[in-house]
Amino acid sequence: MNSNIPDVFKDQDTIYHYTALNTAIEHILFEKQLRFSPRVHSNDPIEFLKSIGGKGGAYRDIEQMQEIEIRTAVDADTVSLELKRKFEQAKQLCFCQNESVKNQGQTNFDEEYYGFLKPRMWDQYGDRYNGVCLSFSKSKLLEIHKDLSQEIEYLPYRRLYKDASIRLNELDELGYQQYSELAFEKMVRDLSKKHIDYSGECEFRLYSFSEEQYEYLDISNAINGIIVPRRNLSKFAEQQLTQFSKNMNIQMLYLNWRSDGISVTTLEEDERVYKIVMKNLETLKINS
Repeated sequence: MNSNIPDVFKDQDTIYHYTALNTAIEHILFEKQLRFSPRVHSNDPIEFLKSIGGKGGAYRDIEQMQEIEIRTAVDADTVSLELKRKFEQAKQLCFCQNESVKNQGQTNFDEEYYGFLKPRMWDQYGDRYNGVCLSFSKSKLLEIHKDLSQEIEYLPYRRLYKDASIRLNELDELGYQQYSELAFEKMVRDLSKKHIDYSGECEFRLYSFSEEQYEYLDISNAINGIIVPRRNLSKFAEQQLTQFSKNMNIQMLYLNWRSDGISVTTLEEDERVYKIVMKNLETLKINS
C-alpha cells in the first residue's frame, strides 16, 4: 500500500519528532531549531529520579564503614550536590525511530515499521492527529550535538528501580574524579528508563545539562522531511508547510486515515493529481 514512500523515510538513520502545527511552523521550521525541554516538564512520573543523595556501601565491618565514611565525607557531599544540580538542569529532545529490522536490504516495510505512522504518538505528541511530524538525520544531529545521547530502555515495573545513593566504598576505591563520572553516567541511564508499555515509541533522546534556561539545536542541515495529516489541515498551514518543504529541499508527505488503515501521498504526487484534476475541469468547462 505504501511502497511509494521515499527511501529517506525507510532509512534507519531517520528519526522523527512529533509536535503541534503552530510550533512546527512558527518556531522549528521558521527558526530552523529545536528547543530542548526541561526534564521537570515530563508527564511520566516514573521517569523522575526520586532522590539524589543517600549514602550506602558494602563494608567488611562497622570499623571499616566508619573509616570510609570519614575519608569520603567531603567527596560524597560534593558528588551528591553535583548530581542534584545536573538533574535539575537536565533538558532533553525526544525522537521516535523506525523499528529495527533484521534484513537491512529490505526496501518495503509494513506500515508499523515507520516512526511517523504511530497512532499513539500522533495522539499524545502530535496534537491529537492535528499536528506535524518532522524527520531528521540522526547522524547529522549527532554531528551538531556532541553531548549525551541515549536510546530509551523499556523495563517492567520491578526493574524500573533507580538507586541514586552514593556508594562510599566505591568512591573510596575509585577516587572522586572517576566515581563522579561513573555516577553521572548512571544517572543518565536512569533518566533513560521507561515502562515497557511505551516500547512502541522506539524513543531516542538527546540530553543537555547546560546552565542556560533554554537550549536550542540547529536543525538546518539535519531535517529531511515534513509529515502532516490531511485531517483538519487549513489551506494557510498547507501553503506554509509546502513552502518550507520546497525552500529547504526536503520531502513532504500527506497522511490520510481511512477505514482500512492509512494512505501516504508525497507532495509531488499530490500536486500532479491536482494538475490533472484542474486540467480535466478546464476541459469540461470548454466542452460544456
